[in-house]
Amino acid sequence: MTVQGQDQVVVSGVVDFAHRSDSFTLTPARGAGSYPPYEARFVDGWSYIEIDAAVRRPPTLRADAKWIAFRDKRGLLPVPDRALPPGVVIDTIGLPLTQPYAEARFLDGPGSGPRRVSLRFRRGVYSGEDYTYSIDANGRIVVVSTLNAADGQGTVLAFVYGPIQRSTVAPSDGVQRLAPGENLYPTPTTAPTS
Repeated sequence: MTVQGQDQVVVSGVVDFAHRSDSFTLTPARGAGSYPPYEARFVDGWSYIEIDAAVRRPPTLRADAKWIAFRDKRGLLPVPDRALPPGVVIDTIGLPLTQPYAEARFLDGPGSGPRRVSLRFRRGVYSGEDYTYSIDANGRIVVVSTLNAADGQGTVLAFVYGPIQRSTVAPSDGVQRLAPGENLYPTPTTAPTS
């Protein structure tokens, strides 16, 4: 993930598109700060974010909680830096097939590889960003780049296709499930920067 073109957070992991699940680790980019890596997972429609020990715990978080689980898009999370909702990695691949888009144009000529197409989605939570999809000769999306012009934040997702080496399972120990719209932080001023 980037801010004004500078790397901030490195995301690495495994995505199982067939089962709509993923598991990845977030670590600080070189020179972007220092904190222990933490994990995020998406399983059966639930997002799981590991609570980072380096962050002050919100008052509404149970003392035994190691993970938070939620279904809706979250605001502030008990993590030390920007977090990518785990379902976004899977959603991003399917957006061109499920959402109306505008301003679509190829950035490369025919025969170039991978060929890039730039577009914007017209509605929904993904409508505020510019997307660039890189498509290989087999028709697979190999890179997705996003940029939010309003705040300069972006994401670059690079995909390497191969056999699934492990299945993603939901954490079972120390999970606090959040109700739709539930806020861990009672006021915006009590949360650390994320």
